[in-house]
Amino acid sequence: MDNIKVNIEKSPIPLLWIDTSILIKMAKSSLGEKISEQEKQRVQYIYDAIIEKTKDKKLICPEADQQEEIELGERLEKECREIQAKLSLGIEFIYRQGIEDLLIGKFMKAYINKDKEVNLTYKELFHGDPIEKLDEALGQQFIIDVHIPLPKEMLEKRKKIKREIPTEWETLRQGKIKAGNTFEQEKEMEFGAYLTAFLKLKRKYITGLLRGEFNVDDFLGAAGFMCYEKMWESYKGEPQGLNGLALFFLSNYFKQIPTINIGCSLRARLATSPNPIKSGDYLDIAQISTVLPFFNLIITDRDMKNHIHFLGLQKVYNTEVLSIRDFDKIKNFLEFL
Repeated sequence: MDNIKVNIEKSPIPLLWIDTSILIKMAKSSLGEKISEQEKQRVQYIYDAIIEKTKDKKLICPEADQQEEIELGERLEKECREIQAKLSLGIEFIYRQGIEDLLIGKFMKAYINKDKEVNLTYKELFHGDPIEKLDEALGQQFIIDVHIPLPKEMLEKRKKIKREIPTEWETLRQGKIKAGNTFEQEKEMEFGAYLTAFLKLKRKYITGLLRGEFNVDDFLGAAGFMCYEKMWESYKGEPQGLNGLALFFLSNYFKQIPTINIGCSLRARLATSPNPIKSGDYLDIAQISTVLPFFNLIITDRDMKNHIHFLGLQKVYNTEVLSIRDFDKIKNFLEFL
């Protein structure tokens, strides 16, 4: 197995990511809705501290791609968006699929060149240097935040997915627990599921075309893998074609891509955990897989924090991962910036 060293450059100004649930509590507090007094004091402290530390250029709390989760909730959307804009000063990072595509391209090149090290930087998450963007934002009077609402049809489709995925995952989890599947077995299956899913999506799209049918959803499903095929071709990977690309997806280079490793580890953990799947787990994993390798502090819910600590991912990527119940540690982190 290839032994690859992955070097990750973190921002000299710490990056902070907060879970959507905390944004919602901030919104509820701002509207005077009922939350416990302790929670109200904690989220208010976190909000005020982020604003203060950001103005002092000691912290960046960029806007993450949580818009879909907020929009799917159909409540407090306007308030959550306003809070995100104020905390981030309009600084946002690339949508998570774009980041994963970029990382797959980098590791694909490393695989082809047989490199023993891969260097990553926090700057790759952003459209431009976030520190420069912070300077620009602090020099402006207004925060510019552009939001294009999801079309109604797409929103309804995503709501349906949000309802169905947790149920499907929970059914699978129960079956895997009954079968006695181990974490390592599940993790290997998760790695292999990428290639299987890509091939299935492409086959579905091509089969439709051969019948003279064009389906937009099928095209979008297959488009990602077809882009990887073009990458492989342009990088002159050997052997050329699908067989060569498949070898990359089955290699240790692919498995060490941070977003892939974290996502597969967390899904394998949930699949072999005695605890039921929660409705927000699949979106939390998608978002955390992107930010965990590059951010300095992540504040998530207690269960997801426990999963991450159980796997030791916070140590692998040198990132502080806490829940709102770790308030003293959060306060200590923010006070000593």
